[in-house]
Amino acid sequence: MLKYFIKRVMALVLIMIVVSLASFWLLRFTSGNVVNNVLGTDYTPQNAKAFIDQFGLDRGFWAQYASWAWHALHGDLGYSYTARSTTVNSQILASLPLTLVVGLSSQVIALVVAVPLAVLVSRNPNGLLDRITTTAIFLLLAIPSFVLIVFAIQFFSVTHHWLPGSDAAVSWSWTPAGAWNSIHSVLVGSMVVAVGSIASYYRFLRSDLIANLQEDFVLMARSKGISNARILWRHVFRPSSTTLIASIGLSLGNVIAGVLVVEGALNFPGIGLLLLGAINGDDWNMIQGIAVFVGFFVVVIIFIADFLLTVVDPRIPRE
Repeated sequence: MLKYFIKRVMALVLIMIVVSLASFWLLRFTSGNVVNNVLGTDYTPQNAKAFIDQFGLDRGFWAQYASWAWHALHGDLGYSYTARSTTVNSQILASLPLTLVVGLSSQVIALVVAVPLAVLVSRNPNGLLDRITTTAIFLLLAIPSFVLIVFAIQFFSVTHHWLPGSDAAVSWSWTPAGAWNSIHSVLVGSMVVAVGSIASYYRFLRSDLIANLQEDFVLMARSKGISNARILWRHVFRPSSTTLIASIGLSLGNVIAGVLVVEGALNFPGIGLLLLGAINGDDWNMIQGIAVFVGFFVVVIIFIADFLLTVVDPRIPRE
């Protein structure tokens, strides 16, 4: 167990070094004159010198990266270029709750839809319900997210007034009523993000359930008179869920990308909108901080999913 954790932590550290270094390099070698772009009409030689001195832009690449990495190891991602008295940490943490609401609610929706459907159709593979469900899910998957967002807003917000539209004020509150209002406001975006996950989870779980239902131990259980429902939930679902857990971890990157796109498209004040503003404003420190934060989050979740696989199925080696 200890060897397993050490190897995974070392891999996590290596991945984070690569992510931070790659994003640091890309920002500094693909952008234009960041001083002119950020200062804009406030540009003067004095303001430019103050800006350069504050962020150490007159130093070499490796000196800048070493300084940034040292502070990042201590939890300090620096200050925003466009709001120089505001830390990157504070802006990310202020935007994080809404992003988590969109991401987590989308995954709840995906699992609530995909798991029962996969279980239901696996009992009669290639039947009418199986063909209809599979076709409908993959038709939804073929529709681009930006088109799906428009249809979702039109149907749920404009036509039926069931959910708030993109012009609704969205914020996060920790009170029960405030939390429900926040979730209610982002349901349209969550459903759009969930579409891709539904197709992925349904496909993997359905295939595994159908394969496991044909195993010898299922025939033995049926010969003993055990009901099909008991066989499915107690003997088949657990070994089939390993692929589902793996697909959740592997699809996390696409989920986060979808959340960031939805936030930008629907004007939700989450990390996606924060990133869009940072890109438009050439805020290198903010972009760098978001890239590292999201990268760390993805790697940790994949690490947890990888460990859960060994818990659900002990036959999987931890080496």
